[in-house]
Amino acid sequence: MNIRFLFINDNLRILAFLQGVFNQRTDTMFVQCESVEGALAAVKEYKPAVIFLDQYLAEVGDGLRVVAELRNSGNTATIYSTTLDAGAHEEYKGLGIQVIDISDLATLRQIMSN
Repeated sequence: MNIRFLFINDNLRILAFLQGVFNQRTDTMFVQCESVEGALAAVKEYKPAVIFLDQYLAEVGDGLRVVAELRNSGNTATIYSTTLDAGAHEEYKGLGIQVIDISDLATLRQIMSN
């Protein structure tokens, strides 16, 4: 199976909701991760082109650590931050990562239609 979009979040409710919305897509995977290592393993397994990444997996800042590890490994996936932590928005923007609201289905659909 070719996975193009990967949602990484620690919140099962959010993932279940998104899975219900995008259940017709066979190129999308929803993975609950509660650690940097879990998120990196999911990226390695599914090799997505686009990652929707939460900031808080087990600790605040996990998303930024995942980004650093992915970039250090040469991963070229497009990453969107789905953090609700307004304090982290500027850090992500400084890394060239767009922050999107995970509940903004119109934006998600637009990204996933390209």
